[in-house]
Amino acid sequence: MKTILLFDHFVALGGAEKVSLQITWALPDCSLETAWADSELFGAELKSGELKHYGLAFFRHWFPTLSLCWFYLFRYVLASRQVNLIVSGVFAPLVLLRRPKVANTLVYFHTFPSFVNLSVAQLRAKHGWLGALVFRGCSPMYCYLLRRSVQKAKWVFANSRSVQKRFKDIGIETQVLYPPMDLTGLQHHQDKGYFLSTARLEPNKRVELLLEAFAGLEDIQLHLVGGGSLEQELEARFGHYANIKFFGWMAPEQLKTQYNDCKALIYIPENEYFGLAPVEAMAAGKPVIGVAEGGLLETITDTRLGVLLSIPLDLATLRQNILQLHQETLSDLDISYRHQQAMRFSDPYFMDQLRRYLL
Repeated sequence: MKTILLFDHFVALGGAEKVSLQITWALPDCSLETAWADSELFGAELKSGELKHYGLAFFRHWFPTLSLCWFYLFRYVLASRQVNLIVSGVFAPLVLLRRPKVANTLVYFHTFPSFVNLSVAQLRAKHGWLGALVFRGCSPMYCYLLRRSVQKAKWVFANSRSVQKRFKDIGIETQVLYPPMDLTGLQHHQDKGYFLSTARLEPNKRVELLLEAFAGLEDIQLHLVGGGSLEQELEARFGHYANIKFFGWMAPEQLKTQYNDCKALIYIPENEYFGLAPVEAMAAGKPVIGVAEGGLLETITDTRLGVLLSIPLDLATLRQNILQLHQETLSDLDISYRHQQAMRFSDPYFMDQLRRYLL
């Protein structure tokens, strides 16, 4: 039977987008649909037809979040009822409120709608006074609609215990199913001495703090792979440092080469829901400098895998850990141990579970 995977939107080459594409490739006769997809990042998938989007340029709307809610509540229509339906993201599950009569319905949460927990001051800083009032006023209704929608699904999963707990706090029960990871081609080639960051260039990824650390470490190289809303600003401020290189978005095979040849990954986002990047780095045998919160607590479980820095982060501690790791030599035993840890999150288990529920 045909399967449709419906995901919020494709605006970045992030973990949720990677997982959605992987599921589509792994399941027989599975198509991927979304409200909007960036044609520069996903042009090949759009051209081949493996990704279908409906042209909702939500970011051009006055309130993008409300436009996405409206689309999935009222505008999206399934082309056929004879399908299995996987809904993923925090807006796409709202389609279930109209209870489409399909064979099986499964919800998979990659992330949590963080705006429902932000204070008025935090919302005002991001969206201004009017935006803060709109978010604060609409959040209870959104949570109610999401709870009602998810109740109509046959199975509901979260991608980590961190995400599971957050949904439980707003009245949604989930099971944990760690995301599938394509770790093929990731293996230790060599240590070229550079540190790697693959986090999107967004405020919640703490990339600015990372750049400030390397601005004071001129003999140690940093490679930044990825884009985001802060890309131009950060490149203008830090692009003149000889030890800092901005690469923008990379094709998957190029990114794997970066993992295989780096010294270590630095990944310090705020309350990351799961975090694919640390697992990818470990698959290449590389240690991780991370942060002791969110999904990283579930993957970086001992000191042979890396170090998790305490909150609140400070520049001196980050630099100290970079310097210490820079001076260490990667041992064959530790490389093998990290690779084995990463294999616990490879895709066969996830896909077996998904087929068991849907097929």
